Amino acid sequence: MTDGRTTDHSTPDAAIDMATVAVATATASFAMRVVEGSSLVLSRVRIPPGGTTGEHRHDCPMLVIVESGSLTHHAALHPAGTRFYRAGEAFLEGADHLHEGVNDGAEAVVLWMVALGPAS
Repeated sequence: MTDGRTTDHSTPDAAIDMATVAVATATASFAMRVVEGSSLVLSRVRIPPGGTTGEHRHDCPMLVIVESGSLTHHAALHPAGTRFYRAGEAFLEGADHLHEGVNDGAEAVVLWMVALGPAS
């Protein structure tokens, strides 16, 4: 795992602080196209045990990383109607797909989401 930087450059200034907040493995192949002027929004979502997002849709694709817990994801696009995502997994939610995220576990589900939206 790298932080995306190459190692053949000079040493960064000691005042620079960088921390990896989440690492995941893609659960499927996907391609993303982000055009100039697009709005990118990073959000941290915490779903307590027994919690639900409620059924909803997004108006843009969402790149999702599961930091902790296990997310039960209900959506018609899954072959069985439900898919489970565990800590360390990443997935892409397409725009305009009705879905619901549920925490059926005993610990909080923490997600990092990047909305890949149109220009605001």
